[in-house]
Amino acid sequence: MQAATGAIQRGNTAPVGHLICVVSVGWLMETGDQHDPQNPRNRLLFDAAIAWAQKTFGETSLLSARMDLDEKGAGVVDVFVAPMTTSKTGKKFLSVSPTLTKLQAQYKTRNTFAALQDSWTEFVRANLDPTIERGREKEARGPDRLSPEAYAAKAETEKAREFIRSESDELDRLRSELVIADNARIAAEQAVAERERRCAATEAALEQRRLALETAAAKKLTKAGKRLVESFQLGMLAWLDGRITLVQVDHEERYRVSLTDAVSDADVRDIERSLRPAVELGLARLLAAWQLVADELGVEADEVKNRIGRRSGLL
Repeated sequence: MQAATGAIQRGNTAPVGHLICVVSVGWLMETGDQHDPQNPRNRLLFDAAIAWAQKTFGETSLLSARMDLDEKGAGVVDVFVAPMTTSKTGKKFLSVSPTLTKLQAQYKTRNTFAALQDSWTEFVRANLDPTIERGREKEARGPDRLSPEAYAAKAETEKAREFIRSESDELDRLRSELVIADNARIAAEQAVAERERRCAATEAALEQRRLALETAAAKKLTKAGKRLVESFQLGMLAWLDGRITLVQVDHEERYRVSLTDAVSDADVRDIERSLRPAVELGLARLLAAWQLVADELGVEADEVKNRIGRRSGLL
């Protein structure tokens, strides 16, 4: 029908309606068996159902009609319609809703299902039998007898539930990703903290090593300085007391220290070994300079030695 008419289905509106047209079995049995195809009232009921559907929903709305005579029950005709209507913009679309809304307003019923019953009763009274009475409306409906409004509401509810389920699944997925990301962040922070701890431990170890090396170096310098002072004192004393008789330094900074013959060979070796640090730092040049000053001033070397010895406290 859509291809033939160019009509479309709009939104969530139902394009097809299933109409159940019913009369009492007693009315059918007044002219024969309710399951007998030759019973004239079965034919009248079938034709009336089709005529009412076309009158109510439009001549071209009829899709099919069926009346089962081999069922346990009787007096029921199933009619299927697909009414076409036109929107305010001129577009054609298939929907049962406009007709149902119009019927509900016309018969002033609480729902469109009751309006359909009123319309069907009015039609059969006018065309079949004026004594036919309208069926009593049920206070509650089973799941197979939902009104169009209730059916639409149920469909919307199911759609909402499906949306909630979908959103809930998406929320669970996002929560799972958030937990994974948070765990990764915690692991990264722990790794950084561990690296910082190791760096701090390494820095502390290096600082301890530096302090140890500085302490050791200070001890070495102190010991070396002490040896140097002792070496200077020994050289000065040996020169002052006469064990060193001559100190010479040439222009290439080579020096020669002459000792008195009274010094034994063992003492010579000890004196030379002890004098080496001080001599290398200029003791030889210093003694040679004092000796040269004494010679140039014409002063006895012993006199210079006495004065230096008294002032230095070595004599």
